[in-house]
Amino acid sequence: MENNHAYNRANFFPFMEKKQLNPPYVQVALDVPDWEVQKKVLSALPKSDKLILEAGTPLIKRYGIEIVSKIKEFFPNNIVLADLKTLDVGAIEVNFTHDAGAHAAVVSGLANKLSIDKFLAECDKLGVIGVMDMMELSDPMDKIKSLEQKPDILIFHRGIDTESGETNPKKKWKLIPQIKDYFSPEHNALLSVAGGVNPKSGKEALEMGADILIVGRFITGAENVEKAANEMLNIL
Repeated sequence: MENNHAYNRANFFPFMEKKQLNPPYVQVALDVPDWEVQKKVLSALPKSDKLILEAGTPLIKRYGIEIVSKIKEFFPNNIVLADLKTLDVGAIEVNFTHDAGAHAAVVSGLANKLSIDKFLAECDKLGVIGVMDMMELSDPMDKIKSLEQKPDILIFHRGIDTESGETNPKKKWKLIPQIKDYFSPEHNALLSVAGGVNPKSGKEALEMGADILIVGRFITGAENVEKAANEMLNIL
């Protein structure tokens, strides 16, 4: 029987042209799940095309993917990223992220290879920047090599709960040149670093080859948000 409820998504949600990436960047992680707090942060941030605005996982879980459109009201011309940390049904999550207007979406590197490939293929189809978070991966290179699809961005990520532990993110940052060498010039994935990044560690990450510095509390928890953001932008 014909499905009378079927429709062409493109009629409702036109495909986007993928944003061109021009590193380096500072990515501001809006993780605190309180929109009133985040509005103050967004209002205080300097206007710079070197800022990426991240709808953090806790923020999305509290307010839904529609929070992306609210962030875009403050920075209509910047890349807005939805940190979904997708583990399953990758293509579906990319679709509603695209529909909300996000330019980039994040899949967890812990997901099954098939889920990651579906996620990245759907990103490519819809013009969304496909990002893979390598948090808790014991062998990031092995996972990358297993994929048929190639991420646009890879994240070296130390989680908030582990920042006070003994994990040294610089050990994994040393993989940055190796990963960059793996990708061809036609698909040169960018490398992000996250987890307690500040001007000192951010400068070290850039020297190791990082393209994007993901910064949370150093900016969002600062007494002077604009000053903190400019400190990070000044090291790019």
